[in-house]
Amino acid sequence: MISRLLLSLLTMLVATSMYAQTTLYVRVGGNNNNSGLSADEPKGTIQDAVDVAENGDYIDVGPGNFYGALVDVNVTIMGANANDPMGAWVGVPTQILSPFFVSADNVSLTLGGVLQEALTGFRLVEVWNSGADVTISNCRVIGGMPITTTNQNWASLTVNECEFVGGGVWGNGVSAIVLGQSQNGVDRTAVTISGSVFDSYPSSAIIISGNPSGVTINSCEFKRSNGDGSSTQAAIAMSLANVAGAIVIKENRFHEGVFANKGLVYVDGTSASTVEIKRNRFGDVVDGFPYLKRTTAATYIDATCNYFGTSSGVASAAHIRSNVSGRFTIAPYNTGGADNDGGLIGFVPYDAEACGTEGPVKTSTDLTKGYFWIQDAIDVSAAGATVYAEKGTYTENLSISKSITLSGSYDPWQKVGGNYTFAGDQSDARMKSPLD
Repeated sequence: MISRLLLSLLTMLVATSMYAQTTLYVRVGGNNNNSGLSADEPKGTIQDAVDVAENGDYIDVGPGNFYGALVDVNVTIMGANANDPMGAWVGVPTQILSPFFVSADNVSLTLGGVLQEALTGFRLVEVWNSGADVTISNCRVIGGMPITTTNQNWASLTVNECEFVGGGVWGNGVSAIVLGQSQNGVDRTAVTISGSVFDSYPSSAIIISGNPSGVTINSCEFKRSNGDGSSTQAAIAMSLANVAGAIVIKENRFHEGVFANKGLVYVDGTSASTVEIKRNRFGDVVDGFPYLKRTTAATYIDATCNYFGTSSGVASAAHIRSNVSGRFTIAPYNTGGADNDGGLIGFVPYDAEACGTEGPVKTSTDLTKGYFWIQDAIDVSAAGATVYAEKGTYTENLSISKSITLSGSYDPWQKVGGNYTFAGDQSDARMKSPLD
């Protein structure tokens, strides 16, 4: 009986030691000979706190300027504003003057409440070894070099409630986050970016061009992206050649007016991965840059349930068609655009509006669905079906290889039967409803 009791106590002590978390304190004017176990006996550098930390420990860094550290243990590092709401920091921040380098395999690093300004050309976090899980929360990055997975081997990157501002010095601040090819070409990064603001980037705020295992971008806001006006950049730019996992872009707000972006989502290349761009609020774009642009004609990307702004106060189908380029499924879509997020970051549509409006083109094969382009309806129609289009101008390249009837909503157009294929110069057909 006594032996069993002693064994139980020993087991409890071991379990407690395994999960115990020590808080270490770092302050300006601290001494690295101190224990760091209280704010009255703080360490003087983050590196010295990391050196004595064990897996699971918490490092509390006070206000002022500090250099980063080589991180080889699972640790949480929080600055002076870690508990302040994003955009409402008070007091002197914790400013980081050099990167945090993940310098061992399979390290978990959580970093929050710190400021990085472009005083020097460096990244906030870099991964030297494999399998790093990095979480960055409630941080401000102003003009710094982008957080990037390019030529590094991350396991995961989570960015939550951060503020990124571009336009830095020495070419920094061109983009905020670049998800490039891993160093070994094998490791794939799972990426989640949420509740964050991206403002004033000369190029794309977020670039997805490598081999992530999956990317989710939700509840973020984008302002003044692609300031240089590149035709291959936008607020979010994707090259899908190496992407393995799903990409989900949902419930984000792309601002309008003086904050408008030059292009919202740009997609290049093809991949076996699925892409969803849903439930976003797309504000006005600058100088005719499209909301959505896709340069490779492949399978359709699901871009349903989005709000696309208005033209002369009307969220019309013609307005949307003129601002979307490439193969996207647009309908059903949101014509109201009301935001139900309670003043938080991002965009939360009312459920009644989110997917409330079908497209203006339908097919007798399935009259419950609407499309934005005649070709889309033709593609899903059975032979012998009738495609109906509401009044408006549809400028499209049509390929018809089945017996089909094209009809206006009120008065029919001329019926087209047999196997017809429009190709080359002949395919540029302008079609009008009789009531237009």
